[in-house]
Amino acid sequence: KLENENLTKTAESNFFEDVEYKGLGSGNRYVIGSKYANFTTDRPEIINMTNVECTFYLSGGNLYIVSDYAIFNNSSNDMEFTENVKMNYLENVLFSQKAIFENEKNELIIEGDVSSKGPNGKIRADRLDFDLNTKKLKISMYNDEKVNIKVKLQ
Repeated sequence: KLENENLTKTAESNFFEDVEYKGLGSGNRYVIGSKYANFTTDRPEIINMTNVECTFYLSGGNLYIVSDYAIFNNSSNDMEFTENVKMNYLENVLFSQKAIFENEKNELIIEGDVSSKGPNGKIRADRLDFDLNTKKLKISMYNDEKVNIKVKLQ
């Protein structure tokens, strides 16, 4: 029995287990793997994944992402993680509904009930845009609510 009802064995798709891709995206090395995956013969570059683990090897430390599902484009190296997304970076833990890595822009977009906690404080927001080149973070809400940030001053 498959754990992901979205991944089915059909004549139009290729199904496989325990898959891992390694690559270099915009200067950052990554490894993405999953318990189950499939792709259709008409779009073999789009890999649908279940029970996903991904590591980005960044200059400042590794970013580790786990999620229930992901879509990986093995041509562009773009990735979209969905459902129960959890990220660890240094001593910080972040939870969200979705995370999108856009390889060409070298940007990570995190959205949907975003919460983060770490040794320096907490964040609650709707969306985070993290530029991996400049290391700049943009924090926003979809409506007029204010972003909730609690920071420990040292």
